[in-house]
Amino acid sequence: MPLVLVCLVLGGVFWTIFLRDRGAPPTVPAGRIEQHRAAVESCLARADLACARIALLDMQRELPGDENWRDLQVRVTALETNLAKQAEPARPTRATAPAPAPTEAPEPVYTQIAQTPPAPAAVPDRAAQVDAASRERAPVRYPPEAMRAGARGNVLLTIAVAEDGTATAISVTRTSRERSLDRAALEAARRWRYLPAIRDGRAYASAMQLEVNFSPDAGNASDMADLRQPDNSYPPKAPTIAPPSAAPEAGLLSKARVELQQGRYDVAVALGESALQVNPDSAAARSLIRQAKAERDRVMRETTIE
Repeated sequence: MPLVLVCLVLGGVFWTIFLRDRGAPPTVPAGRIEQHRAAVESCLARADLACARIALLDMQRELPGDENWRDLQVRVTALETNLAKQAEPARPTRATAPAPAPTEAPEPVYTQIAQTPPAPAAVPDRAAQVDAASRERAPVRYPPEAMRAGARGNVLLTIAVAEDGTATAISVTRTSRERSLDRAALEAARRWRYLPAIRDGRAYASAMQLEVNFSPDAGNASDMADLRQPDNSYPPKAPTIAPPSAAPEAGLLSKARVELQQGRYDVAVALGESALQVNPDSAAARSLIRQAKAERDRVMRETTIE
């Protein structure tokens, strides 16, 4: 019995000591606490929030007592709040607009304006006509055999002129009754260049008439006048001989030509002399007088032979 009591007493003492040691918190060396605190303090000094959180978490795991790290937790929370405020965008504040800086007067810009070329002058209306330069380069050739034989006459040509000035058709409207003279007039007209008729500034196809005079007394052939239709129509109408209006004796010469063509040679000579009185310098009047006299002499010779 005494032995049982002793065992119970010793067991109670042992059990009391074991439970007391087990319920008491573990003791941590003071140096370890200082290390944790130094680590947290270092992160706070650099304002490194992530570093401070990790160091504080390590300290809380190893040191359960909050008296060791409560003040550090407050400082970490304060750092987090401060950094959050700094990260917020600054609110715009009303501020007076700065006065505009004085601007210098802009330098004048000089631009070169292209000058518009003047519009070409409108081409006046005209009828188709022979190019004067080409007519001078290629004059009518008096057939030598016809000149030696004293053949004479007037050839009236009708010439169709296209829009580009091309002679599309040349024909004898009134023959001189001498084939060689008609052929010479045709060959000359084919060598010439022509100017198209113009109406309202545009070229158009038309027809013109040209009379070529062959006279052995003058020694050559000459184109007497451009004889055109009033409306320059194409195909041409029946030929009409219009007297030139430039010279004062033109009317007398026109009548003299008509008389010459109809065989009234004395009347033609008289009209030619009247025209010569009006204009003593008229070469056309002298040529017509010579032609009328020559025709009269020829007819008289033929009549005498018969």
